[in-house]
Amino acid sequence: CSNCANLMPRYNNVNSIIYDIESLKESSLTAIKKFKPPYVNILGGETFLHPNWKELVLFLQNYTNVFVYTNATILPKDLSGFNDRVTILIERYPKSKYTDEIASMCEKNNVKHLPQGPAGNEGYRDGRPRDQRRRL
Repeated sequence: CSNCANLMPRYNNVNSIIYDIESLKESSLTAIKKFKPPYVNILGGETFLHPNWKELVLFLQNYTNVFVYTNATILPKDLSGFNDRVTILIERYPKSKYTDEIASMCEKNNVKHLPQGPAGNEGYRDGRPRDQRRRL
């Protein structure tokens, strides 16, 4: 998706990234306590591919806002249990098969969701069109 690889050049060895759920939760909580971010992004390819993505989001929502990016190529099994700190950002690409279905699942489960991607500038977190956002 349009935002997935922004930080990848910062890693010398992509294979060294930890994927174990308990390690992810522990390191995320350490960073949240230290830096107190207003939100955490969950992204990198298709988030729904990770077998424990939902467990991580359910954990993180207790500490900060969580933005979950999906390229909508996989339909998640369940979107229940999230609080109002969770937002699903649905990328819209030609290969995004489940855009409407994921949006419907979000609505059914009262989960905030926003369309993203080339179909338009709507939906970005700060409300400004993409070309007017400042790069960090």
